[in-house]
Amino acid sequence: MNEQLPANNPIESLEKRKERKEKLRLEITSFAAEIIASGETFPFPGLDNETYVKWKESEEFIPSEFAFTSIDEILEKFKTEGMKLSLGDVYPADAKHNGAVYVLPVSSTSVKEDGLLLKKIIIDGSADPRIKNLFSKVEEYEKINVRAD
Repeated sequence: MNEQLPANNPIESLEKRKERKEKLRLEITSFAAEIIASGETFPFPGLDNETYVKWKESEEFIPSEFAFTSIDEILEKFKTEGMKLSLGDVYPADAKHNGAVYVLPVSSTSVKEDGLLLKKIIIDGSADPRIKNLFSKVEEYEKINVRAD
């Protein structure tokens, strides 16, 4: 019997939640790294509407002297190229990864310029099972409360 505890089980101690969250962070990082190392790419399923609307609204406030890629340009790249996974832009090798997983258009090399958090894309029935699994792990990870409320 392998029942999962709710993300924030009141009976579970804060220390146990921290341990469970850390274990899940390592699973996410390892699983994403495997997919990244394979060089595999995937069809882009789409961006959730709420994220799209917020991004479009924020573009209105970016001064024209700043170069940036609009969300519509990024989505067009995703549509034509597909997507790949990333754990973020280069960081020190000894840094602890925070569990965030990004998707990038296949030709992109920068999360900062073209990246979207995995949790912001639409995961539907046609999504690759590994992407669905990773998405679920990220959702679970983010629900675990490790603050002493």
